[in-house]
Amino acid sequence: MSKNESTGFRKKLFGGFDNNDVIEYISASSRSWRSEKEALERKLADSEKRSAAQKLAADRYKSDNARLSAECGKKSELIHRHEERISFLTSELSRAASDYAESLEQTAKLEAEVKKLEEKLAGAEASVRESESLAASAKEELASASSENSGLKAALSECEKRIAALEDELAAQTQKNSALEAEKKAVDSRSDSLRTFADSIASMLASLNDITSGASAAAGENGGSDGEKPAL
Repeated sequence: MSKNESTGFRKKLFGGFDNNDVIEYISASSRSWRSEKEALERKLADSEKRSAAQKLAADRYKSDNARLSAECGKKSELIHRHEERISFLTSELSRAASDYAESLEQTAKLEAEVKKLEEKLAGAEASVRESESLAASAKEELASASSENSGLKAALSECEKRIAALEDELAAQTQKNSALEAEKKAVDSRSDSLRTFADSIASMLASLNDITSGASAAAGENGGSDGEKPAL
């Protein structure tokens, strides 16, 4: 028997192929096709599993991306509000600093005025003491003159006039001292108000520092969230 070169079938003597060779070829081909089919089915199942896993990962990534986008939007809005608040506080601080500088200048002027008033008050007190001393001297002179004869009545009358004038001067000086004391109290009250204003400026500075620190921390968290990606 001769063999077919393409199939390897043996030819019969009187034409055709050997039945056993044909059956064996068909069986071998069927087994080969079945193996290929099973391998393709396994590849298809693996591909479907990978596709399902990739779809699940993609859905999870979309969900995480939507959540992160929402969080970024909220944080951006919060940062924007903080920036507006910082801008407002900066403007307020600049105006307050200008007012504070003006207040310091006014305080210096008031302190100079207080010093002058204190000097005037010290001078007035010295004048009062001198007037009291003169009044005492006049009274002593009056007492001495009253023990003398009637010829000293003119001197006594002059002394009485002098005493009256000195008492009037003393009353006027006392009234002036009272006015100076009232003015000094008003200056002291204004100085206390300026000190309270300076304390409020310091409190505003502390509040601005706290808000700036919070905005920086929020910006840092926003940057960290943008850098993260869910693993597939």
